[in-house]
Amino acid sequence: MVVPYGCPEPPHHRKQAFDVGEHGMGLMANSFRLGCNCKGAIQYLDGGISDQQGAPVVVKNAICIHEEDNGLLVKDTDFRDARSISARRLIISQIVTAANYDYGSYHTFTLDGTYKLRGQTANPYGTEVARGVIAHNHQHVFSLRIDPEIDGMKIEVRECDAIPLQYTDDSKTNPYGDGFFCQQRAVEGDLLCLVED
Repeated sequence: MVVPYGCPEPPHHRKQAFDVGEHGMGLMANSFRLGCNCKGAIQYLDGGISDQQGAPVVVKNAICIHEEDNGLLVKDTDFRDARSISARRLIISQIVTAANYDYGSYHTFTLDGTYKLRGQTANPYGTEVARGVIAHNHQHVFSLRIDPEIDGMKIEVRECDAIPLQYTDDSKTNPYGDGFFCQQRAVEGDLLCLVED
């Protein structure tokens, strides 16, 4: 993450903060507290990191895993026992504090296989580091690469298109013209992943 200030006046003309890289995101991780940062069914995980001298450090409750209601993605009521299934989404989050700013990252997984990453400046204005110091115009730019290798190196994304069955006078395979089949094709090239702020 880079924070360019875009101000030609000294001392801001030399400012270009790299909050995450310069300070170390793991070292700045917050410890979540029940009822303060996450809601719903919650599981906290401790973060195992190393300090600036390489010694092991444990940050208690550094990661929050919780479920949220996500409307109705799938609804199936079984007439035999009246059970129903509604949609939930799984969120894995972390909040770090870099100097006078708080940054949140939220990895969201939904039941349709969608993954979304949201980066958020939890404290968009920051707190004053020193009285009389004004931050001028600046922007928080998040950038990262996600390389999950879920199924190994040969992972691919496929599109499935509905292709109508052809009807000819001498063929009885689709006499009413409503037949179709699924044609799959691998998506080539890089997939674009946007981080919302």
